[in-house]
Amino acid sequence: MRGWWGYFHLAEERRSIFGLEGWTRRHIRRCFWERWHNWRGRLRKLRRLGLTGRLLKVAHSSKGAWHLAGTASLHTALRNETLRRHGFLLPSDLAATM
Repeated sequence: MRGWWGYFHLAEERRSIFGLEGWTRRHIRRCFWERWHNWRGRLRKLRRLGLTGRLLKVAHSSKGAWHLAGTASLHTALRNETLRRHGFLLPSDLAATM
């Protein structure tokens, strides 16, 4: 992400990189989902991230990782602050530091 920001920081047109920010976050959430392997691991990790009740039903879903990365459950569990805590930087974070 830093490399792309280095390029787009110099460019006059930055909207394209900021437009991809939502896609980037969804892709990162998909990677987390796939890393949790099975429903038991997913359930354990989602509970550890603070989900309760109906939001935990997503752990048993047979939908694809990309579809589930867009669900409210993963948006709640893997908020932007959580992603930053894990070391993921987004263009808006890099723009704020400039």
